[in-house]
Amino acid sequence: MEKQDGNACEFEYNWVIENFHISLFLLEKSFRSPNFVLDSLPGTSWYIECGIASFHMGNFVTFSLKQADHVLEACTINYDIQGLNRDRKLCFRKKNVIESRSPDNSFEVLPTYINCSIFNSLTDDILIIKFVLKRVRIHDFEEFFPQFSYENILFTDTELRSNDENIKVHKAILWARWPKLAETVDAEGISHTILDFKPGVLETLIKYVYTGKLDYSKHELLEDLYSAALKYELLSLISPSLSGQKVRTRINVEKTSFNWPIKNFSSLPVHTILHSQMFIVNKLNFCGWYLAFQLREDAMHGRLIDISICKLCSQESEPVVVKCKISFEGKSYENEHLFVTDKKWKCVEFSRSISTDPEDILLLQCELMFLNSSYISETVESSYTVPSTVHYGSFRNELRNLYKSGRFSDISLLVDSKTFHAHKFVLCARSSVFSRMFETEMVESEEDVVEIVDIDSDIIEEMLLYVYSGCLEKPLEETADRLYAAADKYDISPLKKKCASFLKSHLCVANACRNLQLANFHSDNDLYESVLEFICSHVEDVFSTDDWKKFVKDNLVAQCVQEMVIRIAQKK
Repeated sequence: MEKQDGNACEFEYNWVIENFHISLFLLEKSFRSPNFVLDSLPGTSWYIECGIASFHMGNFVTFSLKQADHVLEACTINYDIQGLNRDRKLCFRKKNVIESRSPDNSFEVLPTYINCSIFNSLTDDILIIKFVLKRVRIHDFEEFFPQFSYENILFTDTELRSNDENIKVHKAILWARWPKLAETVDAEGISHTILDFKPGVLETLIKYVYTGKLDYSKHELLEDLYSAALKYELLSLISPSLSGQKVRTRINVEKTSFNWPIKNFSSLPVHTILHSQMFIVNKLNFCGWYLAFQLREDAMHGRLIDISICKLCSQESEPVVVKCKISFEGKSYENEHLFVTDKKWKCVEFSRSISTDPEDILLLQCELMFLNSSYISETVESSYTVPSTVHYGSFRNELRNLYKSGRFSDISLLVDSKTFHAHKFVLCARSSVFSRMFETEMVESEEDVVEIVDIDSDIIEEMLLYVYSGCLEKPLEETADRLYAAADKYDISPLKKKCASFLKSHLCVANACRNLQLANFHSDNDLYESVLEFICSHVEDVFSTDDWKKFVKDNLVAQCVQEMVIRIAQKK
């Protein structure tokens, strides 16, 4: 979990990138941060990708926030990205807001573009990317559906006992929220389980399991609750609340240094070529390296010395960046180069006729740094907070998993040739129609089977998914009208409102007639008025469609609607 402030959850992520400039600009290869998880979006991993982009106006470094897996619920995320040098001096700062999109709640995040010149003077070539993400809830799960009540004993299938407390519960809820206890209950195979809890602990824990809420600040049983949660592995209650992370990415670097003495330097003839001893760079397989010394003469400059770095490879190798520093007699020359397919690179050129060494030795001090495109990342610091109130964010995710698993289901819905396994207590809590069906002596209640013949199987599956988790998997473009009808039939008002809202926001000439009939059939005045208003603004186009012509043919009511629309349109 992150730092919580009202409806917002904040998380700070610091990504320290070493050897940033040389690796990104010479290798021109993107790399990514380790994954991190926002507890307020349970089970969802994110990462930051860094790359380079070229446009006609120049070169830019790009930073992109990306999701590594599925986001279960719709939400909005505000984020602030800052680039800092090693001393945490600000290099750049950008702010953005992103929203998840239907049907899968994926995010489309445009990269942040920063001009390359910003990074030319990084201290020790270290860049710190500071991401502050603030997740703003669009809807709380409770806004869709009321909490489950542990006090409602309908369709419970086991009993927990501790001291003077006897509480009937649903094994399915235990399996979804408290797996270790569910395992214990299931293993015993009897109608009740005795637990060694102090008075008040069992009821408090069961209330938390059913609602996902616990107020630490008002609880005198805190130590006993922790003890029980540890013993029976109620992990969501004892897991620390993660508020920030610091990670480090280190581009693979290997340094090699040696002294190379050039003897009898002053008397070497022109066109002399010397080779240093070959050496191996451990992180660069199948390659050997050596330096080449070449003495040549130039009419203008006299004796010139070229120092080159040479590569010998037994097979094709990946690109390698080489930084070199060649020093002698108080002078230093530094340079860098990207080896791709080339085998030799002249890194230093200087003019020198004699050596100041009494033994006529020119001592070349060689410092080489090799980088390839591989890198390693590690988490170096994690920050945690202890909130006064726990509002467990994974509830809908766990209920979704419960539905998908079918564990401890006690009702089957038969649709077409498919069977959907569900739980009566969930359906009753979400739908008054299912509640009346199961709480009375209807055939479905006795046989634990409901046969549905007037709704497609894919719509029933979407409806059940929404009933458990408040989320959908298929795009509403494909299902909205049919899902609306199913939600109305089973009195699932949040789903009906969601579909109606989608239908209103996607009205067009082609679907206006169909949606008008849908609203009329289900007595939805709000939807009906929205469609009617749209038709009045597009009279000629709607009336010319085949759907509308069929609608008004031999249909007195439809003809009256058409006349009313015409009158309204004429007044505008």
